[in-house]
Formats: sequence, structure tokens, C-alpha cells
Amino acid sequence: MAQENAEQIAELLPFWINGSLSPDEAAAVAAAVAANPALAAEAAFLRGLRDRMQAEAPGYSPGEIGLARLKRSIALPAAPPRRVSLATAAALALLTAGLGFAAQTLLRPAPVEYIQASGDTDGAALLVAFQPTAPAQAISQTLLAEGLTILDGPSALGLYRLAPLAAPSPDLAVLAERLQARADLFEMVDFAE
Repeated sequence: MAQENAEQIAELLPFWINGSLSPDEAAAVAAAVAANPALAAEAAFLRGLRDRMQAEAPGYSPGEIGLARLKRSIALPAAPPRRVSLATAAALALLTAGLGFAAQTLLRPAPVEYIQASGDTDGAALLVAFQPTAPAQAISQTLLAEGLTILDGPSALGLYRLAPLAAPSPDLAVLAERLQARADLFEMVDFAE
């Protein structure tokens, strides 16, 4: 308990030196300082420190300017808070979305139409199925000899679409008969729709 009391008195020493304690507290601290040499030494040190600080001439302190500015800003009335209404926020969101869609539509390149590498598929054509055992070289030689090219194929059913290479189209019925005669190469020959 005495230790606690000594700590409380030590905490009150700076206030006692400055004279800011109540008369009851000042009397208690004065009695403790008179009874305790360590507290008396601390009180003497604090008095010397106070005297040195008061003896110094006050210099320019940037803190004074800052304090004055702070006091002025505290005295100013507070600016009313800005409120963005829900309607304004919704309008901005819609405007942003609209501009995004417009930019996407305007900046999109024109669609590229699909064009088969083998050429146009319009016109007369034959549908054929090759024999599974037919050699590729024999098929190729027959197609060249008959003036045909492959337009499509194979389909899901294994069918190929053939068309004549020559501009004046030969008679497809005669051509189909010649291909059907080659049963070693062609499993099925029919007219394409």
C-alpha cells in the first residue's frame, strides 16, 4: 500500500511543482516529499527543469501557425455532405451500359461469311460413297479422269459430294453410270439434291 501511495505521489509531483493541484492534494504531496528523500530529489529536479524552461526566450514556433489554422478551420461551418441520389446513380449506370453496348456494336467488324475452299456448291452434283478397300490413288486418278472434284465430305454417313470441274457441265446421268461401273472404287453413286 505504501508503494502504491508513493507511485501516486510521484505521478502528482509535476502538477504540484506547477501549482495546479487542489489544496488537499498539494498538502499530501508536500508531506510525502518532506518524508521521502527520493521524492524530494525528484521534486528538486522538476523545479530546476521548470525554471530552465521558463528562463528560455520563446522562439518562433511553426506549431503556433498550425494551431491558428486549426482553430480557424474548426470555427468554419461544416460543408453539407453531398448526396448522390439513387436516381442519379441509376441514370449514370444506364448511360454507361448504353455507351458500352453502342461502342461494342459500332466497333464490331463485319461478319465473315463462310466460303468453302473447294469452291461454290451450287449446281449439279453427285453423292458417292467410296469402297472402304479402295486405294486413295485409284480414287484420285478416277476423279481426275472424269473431270470431278470433291466439294464436301465425308458427311456423317461417309458420303462425298462431287461436282464437275468443267464449266459446261457434262451429263450427270452418263457420269453416274460410268462411276457405278467402277464397283471396285464406288460403293454408291446418286444425284445430290
